[in-house]
Amino acid sequence: GFLERFPGLTPTGIQAGLNALGTAFRAVASLLLMSDPRDFGLSITEGIAPHAGGPNYEPNLFLYETYPGGVGLSQPLHRLRHKLFEMTATMIAACPCESGCPSCVGPAGETGDSGKQAAQAILAAMLAEAPPVAPRGQPHRAPPVLLAAARAICGQPFARAMSMAATMRA
Repeated sequence: GFLERFPGLTPTGIQAGLNALGTAFRAVASLLLMSDPRDFGLSITEGIAPHAGGPNYEPNLFLYETYPGGVGLSQPLHRLRHKLFEMTATMIAACPCESGCPSCVGPAGETGDSGKQAAQAILAAMLAEAPPVAPRGQPHRAPPVLLAAARAICGQPFARAMSMAATMRA
C-alpha cells in the first residue's frame, strides 16, 4: 500500500501523521473554498490492507461535508485537490514550530511529537504521486489518501490565514 513507503513510521506514527495532515487540510480547504470551518468533518479509518507479506496498517483519511446531503463543497475541493496539497505543504513548512501547533497541524499534544514530520512526509509523497491535472478525457488518478471534502479547524486568526492564502496564490 501507499504507506508502506514509510518504513520508519509505526502505526502510531502513521495515525499521528494523518491526524496532523487532516487538521492542516481542513484549515487550507476552508480558505480555498471560503467556507465556514464548521461545514466540514474529518475521519480516519482503521484500515488493514492485505498484501503479499500479510496484513498491513493502511488507513484512509476522509474529509467530508458535515451538512446532511452536502452544500456543494466536495466537488470544487476535489477539483482543487492539488492546490490543496501544495498550499498545505507550504503552510506546514512555513510554520516555525518544531512538532506542531494550532497554526499548522494542530498541537503536538493531539498529533504526537512526530505528527508534523509524518504529515510532511506523507504529503510530499502525495504531491509526487498525484498529477496536478488529468489528461483531457481521462479520469484523474485518485490520491492514496482519499479526499471527499474538508472541514477546517483553523488554529490561526482568520485574517492571518487569509493573508497566507493570498501569498500562496501569488
